[in-house]
Amino acid sequence: MKKFFSLLLCAIVLLTCCVCQTSAANEEEIAPYVIDFSLTAPLYEDENQSAETRASGLILSYGIRLSVTGTTLKILAETICNPEIVKSGFKNFVVQRKKSSSSTWSDYYDYGNLYSESYAATVNTTLAVASGYEYRVTCKHYAKKNLFSTQSISNVSDVVTV
Repeated sequence: MKKFFSLLLCAIVLLTCCVCQTSAANEEEIAPYVIDFSLTAPLYEDENQSAETRASGLILSYGIRLSVTGTTLKILAETICNPEIVKSGFKNFVVQRKKSSSSTWSDYYDYGNLYSESYAATVNTTLAVASGYEYRVTCKHYAKKNLFSTQSISNVSDVVTV
């Protein structure tokens, strides 16, 4: 009888360990990490290029492009300003995510503020992410002409699903 209870107890312990290990493996998540990152400026070859008449304010054009390959996000963001700008870039550059069943976005990876001492700035980066989520990038495109003349434009990328 002792042998039976010993074997039964061993079987219960083994099953418990297997179940705990399986559920822990399913809940494990990859932490985000940057694979590649660059901030470049300027994009124009001619430093003396004048602002086009369609521009209103200091920022001429801006955008964020987001694409996915496997579990890697490719992020390309750009802020192009008038040539007299002394500092341009991005404020609060954040990758956000949510489950498709949720309506609430949460910050996933925060790049912080990214600036170039020029009139144009481009971010080109790749980020390893967890699957099973929707992702987007939010930021404020930023331009500074002098201490009293700055402009910020909020922007949100399209949503991609990983």
